[in-house]
Amino acid sequence: MNGNISTEIEIFKLLESLRWGTKVICPHCTSAKTLNYNIAHKFQCENCFRSFSVVSKTAFEFTKLPLSTWLTAYFLISEQKEISPETLNKWLKVTHKTSQTIHIKINKIIESKNDWINNLAKIPHSKKALLTIA
Repeated sequence: MNGNISTEIEIFKLLESLRWGTKVICPHCTSAKTLNYNIAHKFQCENCFRSFSVVSKTAFEFTKLPLSTWLTAYFLISEQKEISPETLNKWLKVTHKTSQTIHIKINKIIESKNDWINNLAKIPHSKKALLTIA
């Protein structure tokens, strides 16, 4: 696993632009009245007072894996439709159980069609290489 801090920060910035553009919206109450903590890309809603980040209410919430691992899995699965959990296991260097979980969650994202995370598919290939694990 990579987990490179600068890569993870770039991924947070990318996901924030894909999810919100220039206006951060609370995923809990949909209010646009938010404060940026400037710590680990965390925000707080001034309406419901809940803290959140770009991965709140997504398949990536509560994960212990670096986001670069999730993006690598997303790109592999979305581009190579028939990739198996066993192949993910080898590519991502995670346990078999973890690769199965990733496989299921990523496929649900891809199948949902309206999930904002699917905008990742529009990223140029040159940028994808910078955001994934080697």
